[in-house]
Amino acid sequence: NQFSYIDHPERLRWGFIAEEVFEVDPKLADGFVNGKPRSIDQNALIALNTKAIQEQQELINELRAEIEELKGTPIVKSKVKETSFIDFIINLFR
Repeated sequence: NQFSYIDHPERLRWGFIAEEVFEVDPKLADGFVNGKPRSIDQNALIALNTKAIQEQQELINELRAEIEELKGTPIVKSKVKETSFIDFIINLFR
């Protein structure tokens, strides 16, 4: 979501709204004031996103293998080279 801070309405930001994140998964909300979440546990969010990337990559690899088996020919991999950062993220929690 795009939002601005109450004390700096001219500064637009992109991010998550803590109350909306809380509705999806209360464990990701943090910094409660009067029972309402005011921030998001960024470390937990990074871990969940990393796990999702890993699961997607496994599915991609399985689908590639299945396509190769059905076609009888290897799939040409993307010309986009995975960066060391992406490799790091994918392998972080393995």
